[in-house]
Amino acid sequence: MACECQKSPPDISDAFCVLSSPMSKIYQVVSIRRDVRTLGNPAAVKHHVAMRDLVITQNITVDGVIEATDDWFQRAGGDPELDSALAAFRDASDGFLVGRMTFEAMRDYWGALTDDTTGVTDHLDRVAKYVVSSTLDNPRWDNTTVLSGDLTEDIAQIKSAAGSDIVCTGSIGLCRDLIGAGLVDEYRLFTYPYARGSGQRLFDGTPPQALTLLESRAFPSGATLTRYRVS
Repeated sequence: MACECQKSPPDISDAFCVLSSPMSKIYQVVSIRRDVRTLGNPAAVKHHVAMRDLVITQNITVDGVIEATDDWFQRAGGDPELDSALAAFRDASDGFLVGRMTFEAMRDYWGALTDDTTGVTDHLDRVAKYVVSSTLDNPRWDNTTVLSGDLTEDIAQIKSAAGSDIVCTGSIGLCRDLIGAGLVDEYRLFTYPYARGSGQRLFDGTPPQALTLLESRAFPSGATLTRYRVS
């Protein structure tokens, strides 16, 4: 089966296979603390600290749609090699960044599961989750940080902290904001052999970007992985 996390409610954007376990009764809302030396100057942080990568990972059609409708991501059928690649990238990350709508849909689905065998729930139970929202007060999911300040400053602080990749998936509006602000380091696009003809596309309304190809891989199902570094 293709991407297990696509079992999320169909009215939200496509979401990558990297998600979490039974919802804890204890929650955390962690405020982002900023060093006065780098406040308002994310470039200063990158100059002094090795930055973590912010990676946008999306399941996508050949015509660029990431809107999770029509179950197009299931058309690849069962593909153990694709599932293995998704799981490897998932397990190599320790930060998960989403918008409020995607967060709540995943929390309500994956957070309620007690018998998931895909590894998704276990990952989300452990990973540091960051949800961008100006209205969410109580995330009701353990290990969650609500980001309600300036997006560029908040992301700079997260990227300067110790850790590995921070993955953003689904969350079409947030992804476009991250792209527009020049905060994305890498794209991992799992392209499925389907042209939808309409729907929301990842790069609509975003500025031009020069990209360097890091990897291109085909899977038995006809799906492909392309990884690009932002130049």
